[in-house]
Amino acid sequence: MKQIHLIYWVSMFLALSLFLSCNEEEISRKTDPLPDGVMRLSATIRNGVKTRALGAPLSDATDDEKRVDRLAFFVHTEAEGLQIYPPAPVASVYPTDPNKVHLVDNRDGTYTANVDLTAGGGYEADVVAVANLPEDYDYSQIVTWQGLLDSVTVATATMPLCTGEYVAGKKNAFVMYASATVALHKEKEAEISFAMERLVARIDITNKAYGTGRNAFVLTGARILQAKPASYVTPHDLYASPEVVTVSDWRLDNTLIKLYKGEVTTDNETTADAADAVCQAAWHALYTYENDDVSHAPTCLEVTGTMNGATITRKIPFEVTDADGITKNPVPIVRNHRYLVQINPAPGQTDISYKLTVDEWNAVDTVNVQPNQDQVPVISNYACAAATNTFGTFDASTGMPDTIVVPATGGAISFTASCPFDTRVTVDYASDEDATGGWLEVTSRSEADVVTKAGNTLERAYEITIKANAGLDASLVNRGYLYIANGGNGSKVDTVTIYQGENIAYGETRFAAIIMGQVSGKNVVWAPVNVGATEIATLVKKDADATTDEDKAANERQCGYYFQWGRKEPFMYGGESDDLAPLGVTLATYANATKSDYEYVTKFIMNSNSWFSDYASLNKNWPKENDPCPKGWRVPVKEELQIVFDQTPKVEEATGIWVSTTTSEFVLPAAGDRNYNTGKSEDRGKIASYWSATFDAGKAYRLNLTPVLESRDIAPGYPVRCVKE
Repeated sequence: MKQIHLIYWVSMFLALSLFLSCNEEEISRKTDPLPDGVMRLSATIRNGVKTRALGAPLSDATDDEKRVDRLAFFVHTEAEGLQIYPPAPVASVYPTDPNKVHLVDNRDGTYTANVDLTAGGGYEADVVAVANLPEDYDYSQIVTWQGLLDSVTVATATMPLCTGEYVAGKKNAFVMYASATVALHKEKEAEISFAMERLVARIDITNKAYGTGRNAFVLTGARILQAKPASYVTPHDLYASPEVVTVSDWRLDNTLIKLYKGEVTTDNETTADAADAVCQAAWHALYTYENDDVSHAPTCLEVTGTMNGATITRKIPFEVTDADGITKNPVPIVRNHRYLVQINPAPGQTDISYKLTVDEWNAVDTVNVQPNQDQVPVISNYACAAATNTFGTFDASTGMPDTIVVPATGGAISFTASCPFDTRVTVDYASDEDATGGWLEVTSRSEADVVTKAGNTLERAYEITIKANAGLDASLVNRGYLYIANGGNGSKVDTVTIYQGENIAYGETRFAAIIMGQVSGKNVVWAPVNVGATEIATLVKKDADATTDEDKAANERQCGYYFQWGRKEPFMYGGESDDLAPLGVTLATYANATKSDYEYVTKFIMNSNSWFSDYASLNKNWPKENDPCPKGWRVPVKEELQIVFDQTPKVEEATGIWVSTTTSEFVLPAAGDRNYNTGKSEDRGKIASYWSATFDAGKAYRLNLTPVLESRDIAPGYPVRCVKE
């Protein structure tokens, strides 16, 4: 098997991240020709997220907290399953051990990783990057993709650290995770980047009750109670934690308690001898894994210190206070978040109180809410000069249309997406035929910009290119999808449908919809074919002339299905041999006759007036729940069929179709009908009658290409030509 070669320039833009020292993304494309069968993936990530907020300088990650010592890739495709690429030995230099991940620290805040893949070319792959698993980690224990999703880090009896050594010669480092989706094309260069997140949370303590006089509190120690000693590698819904026994002996290294003569900044660090300290802080010293169990074994903090010559110990639960100032809600411990415990003098000055704030590890200020990953990205600054049509109510400054139509000549879409957990934008297509030419591409993703308002949001500007497609048939359109997802939870996604061509597509087909006429000042968008038809009509043969099976099949493809008014059940031309209800059957009410368990729900019900009993009192148009048109489409009303009637439509004798005199793309076949009294199929190639949704006094309006637009009894079976809702 040929190997597929990838070069990952991996962002250690540590996560979800809002890091002052995290990373801006610049993608450099390689232009060297690729060997036969080789697929190369590369991305360059440089330091420097911009921020519009002032913040606490020590809340950013330290170099050790960001350090990556080794990296493994887990690559999954639906076709070929899971492939695992563990870290290469430290002494190994690429291309030695090509199927192991070679990691290089570029000493500029970036890393480069290289690996040759053994499978996956030609497929879209989910790629998970995991950093800093123990050097002796047994990767063979993970054999399936689900196994990876369920896997946990090796449980540890000691607090996770990023400094010091866990055994002689082996440095501590935080386990980190990231994921991305990428299409693996052989002999083409693809691009990927990772936003790594640490599996640990950080707990910082600031003691503002510090002093040297009476009623001052001097912090001397702390420990984490009921800490989870392990974590899932991949995040679970709401960052659920594994069921493991908690530990309560992860203690603060007391030498890391520092004194400050002002706010907690490096410049303000001082000593007790200087006698100018106003507070204490222990930051970058306590770490724990996530714990979502806030009911039975919630993680909390125990602080110890002295006050008025006595030693006091206080247990501090992780909870935040509601806006009412009274109600307290427990806070789960979430990976890659910072929990700041601020110790304050109590109102009576003889004890201490505390306040807990929670933020992203490197957010520039704190937010007093529980972090979550449930937010769909917010879209703003939308623009698409090339768009010929859009659907969906939106304001370009604060939103984006649900559907965008861009002509085959091409164009570009730009927008800004923001979310506290970063954003991810990918593209996909409705089918392989829609994907021809790979015409939809994310071509620009800006550096991250941290915006601080009520909370912290990571904002990026995107540009999407719609490539030109000169060979696209004018009657067809390509359908693609733009997925704008929460960077930490791909299920929280906004989907925008992009059409390349003349208009939107009709239903699930690739046929271009047709704009013809207006009602109440709004364009009417028509389906190009009848419900059930799979070809645009060009020649419908009369029954007497349709002598071969292919003749009859061609008529079916062009004419589609037949419906009794108000029914969703389709009937075929020539189906009377097995789809008729008994003649003279007692009619049911409309409500009962449209139930799924109605005895004749799939049968053509013959009657001279109606197929249900209470037609005289129905008094409503074709009910939506029984509309046979695809989602987003409906049966036209009388006023819309009037657009056709005003063109004096008549069936052409030679072709059995009518072509609009104002819009040549709009064609109606003479599909014939199913007779109301007998259910017989008749007059294909001669007569064209089409239902409207409009109901009046026990009858419904239909268009007949003789031409006539009139109300009549509702028992016949006629075709339906849908319009866009």
